[in-house]
Amino acid sequence: MKYIIYVFLLFIALILGNGIRHLFRKPAETNYKTVVLPKFLLIVGLIGTGIFFIVTLLQLRNNTTIGQIVFMMFSLLCSSLIIAYCNCRIEYDDSAFTAKSFWGIKHTYSYGEITGIRGKDRDVKLFLGKRVVRIDEIAVGKDQFLSFAKKQYRKWNQGKSIPMLPPKMDIFKGNIDQAGEIFGIYIVIQVICIAALILVYTQFVANSIKADDLKYGTFVFHECETIDEDLHLYIDGESQYYQIYDYKNWFPDVNGFMSLCHGETEFEVSYIIVDDENDSYGQIVSMAEKGGASFFTLDDVNRKYEEEGWKCFWLFLGLNILWFAFSLLSIYVGRNPNKFSRRFIRLFFKDGYVLYRHSKK
Repeated sequence: MKYIIYVFLLFIALILGNGIRHLFRKPAETNYKTVVLPKFLLIVGLIGTGIFFIVTLLQLRNNTTIGQIVFMMFSLLCSSLIIAYCNCRIEYDDSAFTAKSFWGIKHTYSYGEITGIRGKDRDVKLFLGKRVVRIDEIAVGKDQFLSFAKKQYRKWNQGKSIPMLPPKMDIFKGNIDQAGEIFGIYIVIQVICIAALILVYTQFVANSIKADDLKYGTFVFHECETIDEDLHLYIDGESQYYQIYDYKNWFPDVNGFMSLCHGETEFEVSYIIVDDENDSYGQIVSMAEKGGASFFTLDDVNRKYEEEGWKCFWLFLGLNILWFAFSLLSIYVGRNPNKFSRRFIRLFFKDGYVLYRHSKK
């Protein structure tokens, strides 16, 4: 897994370098007019990608796989803004226009190849047979290009206007603009929520420590110290130390226990070896005085991890249910805007997206 993360981080670093190059590059002189995304999108992408890239590197030092994956995904998400700025553009002149996609693929079209248009005030799609050129609502030069394309289309088609194409499938029954994109966002967010729920269950609830993975020993600890929620125990002559996570949960009298760790008391412990890039230690999962009482057992530790895991699970399950309920209600509102006031509709859709007009306030 670590090597896969390294590959993704290298990919992100290359995107960052290309974005920085575009940030300071002077536009070349050309006879073409252009439609491009605004530069602030590139700046936001560079800042976000850089921050999450650094945080991911820090997580690599801490050997926390979940943190590495989460922050790497945020970095990839931000880097998509850089890719979009660098690649998504249209160049046009009197005879044709060239559209470059998010993946850097170019296609050149004549204005006579346009077969339809969808959208008006926000995102606009130009249809060219089976291909589609999407123009973002925030693109710089969008209105000028569309006006010019319509003008050139009329020259190619005896004064006819570009046909307006309705959506093939509209879950909002024509009442909401950009219906497909909005529904797609609902689906993507729901998938992310479900994936997060599965990740929490597999990593925190069902991922218990197995007895077969443990090492056992009888130790005398000569020194100890608390670091945040952890208790570190040291043995004279050994470079490796031992750690008890959330020690306050196991020792009501912490000072009393620490007084036993000065080279006199023998402890029977079981532990797992945790290897970090800069550290290696034994994480203690059961502990007892030799021939005496037990402080905590493997079952106690697994039970504690499972309880914390279930708390996270129920939290993410609640978020899943809330988002699913919000999505269903917004679809119902979008399909039946005549049943609700404008104020209530604004809880789900901005005014510019609502095509239906009624007198309710």
